Amino acid sequence: MRLALVSAAAAAFAVTGTGCSPSRSDDSVYCVDQNRRVVEDRYCDDDYPYGGSGRGYYYWHTPGRRSYSTGSVVSGGDLIRTDDAAARSRYGLPGSGHVASGAVSRGGIGGGSHGGSGG
Repeated sequence: MRLALVSAAAAAFAVTGTGCSPSRSDDSVYCVDQNRRVVEDRYCDDDYPYGGSGRGYYYWHTPGRRSYSTGSVVSGGDLIRTDDAAARSRYGLPGSGHVASGAVSRGGIGGGSHGGSGG
């Protein structure tokens, strides 16, 4: 009887994927101007001559997987300064360097973040 219960629990564990498997949520991030219009990723790079928050470009973050093309206007979400390493980290982005627009996975055991392609 005990063996049957252990086997049933193991089967339920395998089917649901609970336990040590990564728990991730996908969020979206895009490079936008001060009017929340999606622009090319390079404008959010601080090493680009006319880029970064000092020039009016920000990372826009929202929960869930979204797809926008260059020129689209986004609403809601949060604007993140490109040079704010702590804020970038809170949103699952690397503290510095290039971030590709699109989906970013966050959280979970072994979970990290990665930029996706988009827009």
